[in-house]
Amino acid sequence: YHLTGDAVNLAEEKGKDISELTIEELRSINDDIDEDVAALLDNRASMNARASQGGTATVRTREQIESMRRWLQEQNAK
Repeated sequence: YHLTGDAVNLAEEKGKDISELTIEELRSINDDIDEDVAALLDNRASMNARASQGGTATVRTREQIESMRRWLQEQNAK
């Protein structure tokens, strides 16, 4: 958690999104950060990690879109 906060602060200082930080920039926070850790900061990976019902994962977003389409069709049929 502490490292993520440091990464967010670094990104803000550099005017970047956290996913845009280079591995070298991330290693300036902690030398143990490697490519696997850096991949976890990717926006899409973060989004897709939230796969519970109502989450932001692509599969959940598509489910919500389909649910709203059905609801709209029901509303238009009335």
